[in-house]
Amino acid sequence: MKEKIFYNLTNPQKSIWQTNEFYKGTSIENISGRAIILEKVDFKKFEKAINLFIKKNDSFRLKFVIDNNEVKQYVEDFSEFSFEKVLVSSEKQVKKLENKLSNYVFDTIDSYLFKYVLYEFPDGHGGFVVTMHHLISDAWTSGLIISEIIDLYDALRLNEEILDEKTPSYIEYIKSEKEYIDSDKFKKDKEFWNRLFE
Repeated sequence: MKEKIFYNLTNPQKSIWQTNEFYKGTSIENISGRAIILEKVDFKKFEKAINLFIKKNDSFRLKFVIDNNEVKQYVEDFSEFSFEKVLVSSEKQVKKLENKLSNYVFDTIDSYLFKYVLYEFPDGHGGFVVTMHHLISDAWTSGLIISEIIDLYDALRLNEEILDEKTPSYIEYIKSEKEYIDSDKFKKDKEFWNRLFE
């Protein structure tokens, strides 16, 4: 196992962390969504598609720790996940499942900050419900997440080659924010806004 590299929180993550601490023990920072496939689902391939998504997207493998009273984050190495699958018989049951998952309270310390549950109707069609902590995702990207997983599932189902292309890394965003904060441009921007709000 390789040594963990720890990173500071980004400015958006700091705000989210503070809100989460203020409302500790609640699901206030959860973002939820669901996908449905209106034909018989191969749930083994569906689960594999979700795993491929998690492997390709390091933000889903971010874990947070407290080090000397400071919050740090690191990317956990990928390992295969198994997801709970529930049988449902109505849209009402799916909504109930989605509501239950959206109220899930994450332990933000050294834990994964997402939860998937697969659901299947009696005729074999179905999908998944997902809830994610705002520290690793936002509402805009949740639509992209669902779309990417469906694309991966379609590729697996059709036995198409899945390219091992690099997806944008959250670590690159962390580094670019640090570069900006250490730059002359940041100093000038800070002076401008401080003058404006005097």
